[in-house]
Amino acid sequence: MNREYDVAIIGGGIAGSALAVALADEGARVLVAERAEEFKDRVRGEWLAPWGAAEARMLELSPVLEEAGAHALPYNISRSGKPRALRTAQGDVPLAFHHVQLQEALLRAARDRGVAVERPVVVDDLRGGARPGFRISRDGLSCQIDARLVVGAEGRSSLVRRLLKRPDYEHRSERLLAGVRVSGLGGPEDTGHFLIREDAEGLAMVYPQGDGYGRAYVVLPGSTAGDFRGEAGFRRFVDFSIESGISPEVMANVEAEGPLAAFRSSDRWLKTPYRDGLAVVGDAAGVSDPTWGMGISLALRDARTMATALRESEDPQFAAARYARLRDRYYEVIRTIENWQSDLLFTPGPAAAERRRHAVAGWSEDGSRVPDLNGVGPDLDISEGARMRFFGEDRYGASVPMARPIGTRLLGMTG
Repeated sequence: MNREYDVAIIGGGIAGSALAVALADEGARVLVAERAEEFKDRVRGEWLAPWGAAEARMLELSPVLEEAGAHALPYNISRSGKPRALRTAQGDVPLAFHHVQLQEALLRAARDRGVAVERPVVVDDLRGGARPGFRISRDGLSCQIDARLVVGAEGRSSLVRRLLKRPDYEHRSERLLAGVRVSGLGGPEDTGHFLIREDAEGLAMVYPQGDGYGRAYVVLPGSTAGDFRGEAGFRRFVDFSIESGISPEVMANVEAEGPLAAFRSSDRWLKTPYRDGLAVVGDAAGVSDPTWGMGISLALRDARTMATALRESEDPQFAAARYARLRDRYYEVIRTIENWQSDLLFTPGPAAAERRRHAVAGWSEDGSRVPDLNGVGPDLDISEGARMRFFGEDRYGASVPMARPIGTRLLGMTG
């Protein structure tokens, strides 16, 4: 048995389901093939930057986020200890949510709009070409799927990604990020926490989700995943958060409500994530350094960019190629500014501390020197002049230590 669609999406997570909803609203025939019978909690992003909330609004997904329990965090506390408002010029504020609930809500929204949702299924026999497609199987039965375009939205281990045969790059940091969902959070529930340690040796983050629940993270160099296992690992996590400046009132009574896990905080991406009838979106296209929390916002930008390109062209493969070129550009903006921030704020030692002092002095005089990554996202300037203004090099010149070279390596070709 064969079934035909305009777009067949592999992966029903946030990127895949958001894209499916957007395409269905345009009248496209869409399939989502998801391998999991139900989504499970694991360490992942559960904070949506203000510019990502704007992406959700433009995709008309704000009601779905509300259904999923998205929780507004209009204020943030950093090293000053004073709440500071975070919002876009249009009034969008950060949102926190439980990832599993948002995945399920988006997939329900896709089904409600007429998207064919198949779960749990196994996908194999993936092919590109003029008529791309794949086979789905469940309970000993299989079906051949044909489409005008196949989109992989199944995360870092994407089957579609492996077949693209595109250059695969990594910018690897030495920082470890650990995260866990917690209950028993104290403090204001409309306020997030993002505190970089004074010695530049890591940071702690807490994002309330309402009713005492939230997601907490720590980022630090020189540790291993084994340092955050079991009850001792959780206590180490809490102690580090408080040592980093998170108020004891916030963390004193927390308990783990999901797995605690840790991984390297790195960028990894494909160059031009489309080829021969196959495209990838979300983490399958490229993961940005989770230290800065742009992953979900990028997934929504991917969905909107792909949907817009498909709406504006009668040829879905031409549209997907356009999406891929645009994705390269805005992902580069996010990655570049994140690396500027990491280089300035997480480099230890006296020379780096002096460099920070000069940069911050410039920011105090002119706040426009700091790129508003949370509020503006990919529409920022990454020219050499913008970089020099951020680091204060236009003011202090060679007397200030220059930035360390940012190392990126080509891992090879996918496929």
